[in-house]
Amino acid sequence: MVMERLARGVFGTGSVDVINILEECLEQLALRVEKHSSRRLLQKLNAFEEEVDIVSDVLLQQIKVLSEFRDCLDPVKFKRPTTARKMRYEFEKQGIERILVHINEQLRHCKELRERAKVLAVQNVQLVETFADDNSRALFVFTFITVLFLPLSFVAGFFGMNLDGIADTESRVTLFWYTALPLTAGILIMCILFIARGESIWFAVADLLESSLSRCKRKKRSA
Repeated sequence: MVMERLARGVFGTGSVDVINILEECLEQLALRVEKHSSRRLLQKLNAFEEEVDIVSDVLLQQIKVLSEFRDCLDPVKFKRPTTARKMRYEFEKQGIERILVHINEQLRHCKELRERAKVLAVQNVQLVETFADDNSRALFVFTFITVLFLPLSFVAGFFGMNLDGIADTESRVTLFWYTALPLTAGILIMCILFIARGESIWFAVADLLESSLSRCKRKKRSA
C-alpha cells in the first residue's frame, strides 16, 4: 500500500507539480524585474528563495525516508527472509530508486531556480541603482536651475517693490543685469566650492570657531 501511494503521488495523474509552479512564479518575477524593478521586488525575490529552500528541505526529507524504507525492505535485515520477500524486494527497490531519481531531478531544478533567483536579485539591484542615478541627475539639474534663478528672482522682486526712489528711477534694464549677474556668479561659486570642498571648509570653519572661543576664554582668564 505504501509503495502504491508513493508511486501514485509521483507518477500518477492529477498530482501537484510544485517545481512547475515555482518556475512560473520565477518567470513572472523576471518580467517584473525587466519592466518594473524596485526595492520591494527584492523582498519578493528573497521570499521566493525561502520557498525554494523549504521545498528543497522537504525533498531531502523524502529522500531520507525513502532510503530508510528501502533499507528496511532489504531481506538482509530480516532474520529469516522468505522467498516472496526476496522476490518482492527487487521490484520494490527499482520503484524506490525511480522515485529517488525523480526527487533528485526536482532537487536539481530547485538549485537552478535558486541560482536564477539570485541572478535576478543582483540584476534588480543594479537596475534600481541605475534608476537612482538617473533620478539624482535629474534632481541635480532641477537644483542647479533653482539656484541659478533664485538670485534673479530676488533681484527682480527687489526692484519691483513699490518704494520711493525705485519706481521713478532713470536707470535702465542694464542696472538689473549689473546687479543680478555678479550676485548669481557669486552664489554659484560658493555652491561649487561647497560641493567640491564642503567638508574641508566645514572643518576649517569649526577650527576657526574653536580657536576664537579659546582666545576669548584666555582673555577672560587674563582679565
